Amino acid sequence: MMKAIVLCDSVSPDKTRLTTLRVTMPRFILAEFNTHRVFSRNAGSSRAISVKRRLAAISENPVFPVEWGLEQKGMSASEVLDKDGADMAERIWRAAAQSAAWSASQLAELGVHKQVVNRLLEPFSWVDVIVTSTEWKNFFRLRIASDAQPEIHEVALLMRDAVMDSIPTSVPWGGWHLPTITDDDRGTITEFEDLLYVAAGRLARVSYASVSRSWESDRDLARQLVKSGHWSPFEHVATARQGRADRCRNFGRDWDQLRAMLE
Repeated sequence: MMKAIVLCDSVSPDKTRLTTLRVTMPRFILAEFNTHRVFSRNAGSSRAISVKRRLAAISENPVFPVEWGLEQKGMSASEVLDKDGADMAERIWRAAAQSAAWSASQLAELGVHKQVVNRLLEPFSWVDVIVTSTEWKNFFRLRIASDAQPEIHEVALLMRDAVMDSIPTSVPWGGWHLPTITDDDRGTITEFEDLLYVAAGRLARVSYASVSRSWESDRDLARQLVKSGHWSPFEHVATARQGRADRCRNFGRDWDQLRAMLE
């Protein structure tokens, strides 16, 4: 099921808004989504999530196309199959998902690594994506357009509605945008640097689809990511900096990414 949830929404004193969402989408549109370079993002990884979990998810809730468009010239369909055709298309797609699942299970039993096996399951899989940006207008313009692929069109609508319904928190100069950090965390975690690492560690867990055991484990995961040079989860954590009139990497003015600071 497609969905979009705002995790953190902040606005600087000069009114530059920074928003982080968690989005669930069909994996087969992830490549299109990733063409938007103003986004910082992390997504569930086919190299990290077990074949067993992937197979269970496809068995319970496989991805189906939003609509069955009729073939024509160009990148989008202006007409769709009639009901009988759509029913047949759904049966064929379901059979393909079952066949891919069977093939994947056979390869897994043979001992083939999940980074290979899971590729067979991607067309039928959902993926969770963490995305942070100061700029959404062009994405919404392109992906809510009538000629956008129906699946990314629906995802973009959900994201737009989530952003429009959210009320950003005013962050002072020197304040922080900290997705996943709660008021309880602020009362429990005494070292501010640990809060930064906990946020990044929790955001990184989307790659593994794993659940946090403790804030200490999240902090330690982030520290390990720094050592190994995996910087992307640190892009979602940012501070409002007065005088930042130019861009900080893919963010607009006023915001410094933690990644840039650490690197």
